[in-house]
Order: sequence, then C-alpha cells, then structure tokens
Amino acid sequence: MNLKSATAAGFLCLVAGMLQACGGGSSGGSGEDVVIPLPTEAAPSSLLDLGGWALTIPRNPTGGTDGNAEVVSTSRLVEGYSSDWFQGVEGDGVMFFAPVHGALTANAKYPVSMLRELLDPEDASVNWTWDDFSRMDATLAVHQVPRENGKVVIGQIRGYNGENVAISELCKLVFETNGPGRGTLYVLVLDSPVAADSTARRLNLVGGLGLGETFTISLRVEDRTLHVASGDESVSTPIDSNWDGMGLYFRAGAALQAIGNSDTDGARVTFYQLGVTHGV
Repeated sequence: MNLKSATAAGFLCLVAGMLQACGGGSSGGSGEDVVIPLPTEAAPSSLLDLGGWALTIPRNPTGGTDGNAEVVSTSRLVEGYSSDWFQGVEGDGVMFFAPVHGALTANAKYPVSMLRELLDPEDASVNWTWDDFSRMDATLAVHQVPRENGKVVIGQIRGYNGENVAISELCKLVFETNGPGRGTLYVLVLDSPVAADSTARRLNLVGGLGLGETFTISLRVEDRTLHVASGDESVSTPIDSNWDGMGLYFRAGAALQAIGNSDTDGARVTFYQLGVTHGV
C-alpha cells in the first residue's frame, strides 16, 4: 500500500507566526516562522491509497475532546473522509494535526492523529511478526510541535494488544526541537512488550533538521533486527526475544508527548509519501 499524496490538518494559516491571529498556536517555540501548507478541497481518498489503514483522530465520535478518540475505519477513509485533523494540502502532502487538547484512545496519555496499518481491514488481530520482512518508508516534514516539550512521534512499530492494554511499542521515531527552528530525530526502543517507557533505549539518528524541512524515514524489520534510517544516516539494533510471536503493525502521523487545554497548540506533520512493504 502506498500513500501517494496527501492529507493535511490545520487552521488555514500561511506561517506558524500568524497562527495566534487566526486562532492557532505557534510552531511550538521554534523561534522562527514556518510555512504551513494550505488545505485543498481534494478528498484524501483521491490522493492516497487508504485501503490498508485506519485513522485515529483527537476527537470523540460526536466531535468533543472528552471520552475515547474516534477511529475512522478503512471503508470511511476510502469513501472520502476528511477533517481538520486529516485533509489534503498544497504540494500533494498529508498533514496530520494533533492538538494538546484532544480525546484519547483507551489507556493513552496523549492525543494523536495517526494512521494504523491494517493487513486485514476487517480484523485488527491480523498482523506481522519480527520474523517477517516488513518496511515502512516515508517522506515528510514537521511544521509544528507542542510548546511544552517540542516533541512529536512521527512513526511507530506497535505490538498488537487485543485485550491486554499493557502491550506497548517496539519502537517510536521522535522529532524533537532543540534550538530555534531546529530539531533532532531519534528512535526509542523497548526490549519488552510490557516494559515501561522510562526503560526505552535511545538511538540518535539525525540532528539539525529544520521545522518545515522535508526528510525521509525508513523503519525496517529484517532478520530479527530493527533498522531505522533517515537520508544517509541509519541505526540498527537486535530485537529482544521478549517480542517473539508478538503481532506488530506500523503507525504514521502525529502522536503527541504532551497534553493541555489549547485547541491549537500541538503538532502538524505533513507526509508527502508513505509506503509499506512486506515479505520481500
């Protein structure tokens, strides 16, 4: 499945420095203005192959910010679903918007606007394992990060939890600002499906990325090893035996590491390309 073009989110502002004037937030303490791509009228399904994804948005099914976050099914995505959290933008991009004030998935701490890979759109329990070749590639740009900590998760490999809410992610790819308009890309890896986030190992990937700058990422599982790359930089680490037999799936979009009361402070991430490959 391939994400050829785009969706976007946002509240129709040209630069992050203008967002407060039109009811938005800043670019998250970036220290510089960042151009925000304007939405288009194209339905996401006319721009993307959404047949193998579901979408979680930071609003409940009635549009509120309390209760459980809504999951938009594959069929609804294919039929043309679009919203402020997921819509087409200029440049054939897909912008995901996750404000710090939003509904949460069950047992989650922070709001997200994220696609979830589905090998079978009718059965979320059908996933892949570490002994399968599985790869997700994307081209994207981060346009806004939360003021509180400047962090947004842009990609994940998660363990399928079913009824076990303790199951966490194998890895998450984090963009974090560390200076005026600049950010670092790093990977957090857990050695067990039930390990605490505080035990995650950090693997640094790329530094000096700018807000609004386009870059590539690749998450690959092959021969019991996790490989993560961006541009010419890459890191690899063995997958711990604690993950043996655990179903896994990719996620892509904007997942916050902060929560608050603002409807405009948060993260905006634009994907220009997204593709998943299995079994090669």
